[in-house]
Amino acid sequence: MRLFITALILFVSATSAIATEEDLNICNAGGYYAGAQDPFMSGIAQHILRKRGLLGTVNCSALWKSAYEVGASFSRTGKIANQNEADILKQASTFSEKVYSNISTSMGY
Repeated sequence: MRLFITALILFVSATSAIATEEDLNICNAGGYYAGAQDPFMSGIAQHILRKRGLLGTVNCSALWKSAYEVGASFSRTGKIANQNEADILKQASTFSEKVYSNISTSMGY
């Protein structure tokens, strides 16, 4: 019985930090905005990921780092080099739209 309870606790704690596709998109968006020097949007992404227990996880950190480079590069050049960069830019844009939509809705606009 003790082994079962221990296994159950380990299972629950392990599955509580499993990232959904939306979570991974937020990792990409946050990294992109951090690289683009946008502390507002990257800060919101960090806040959401921290609340979900995903900030600093291996997968999220890898996505954040890669998207950071995309954000920094796009800020300098205004050019998208490949499909992966286009996907990250789309995820960042979708995240931004959702954030601003929620802000204006909560303010009654």
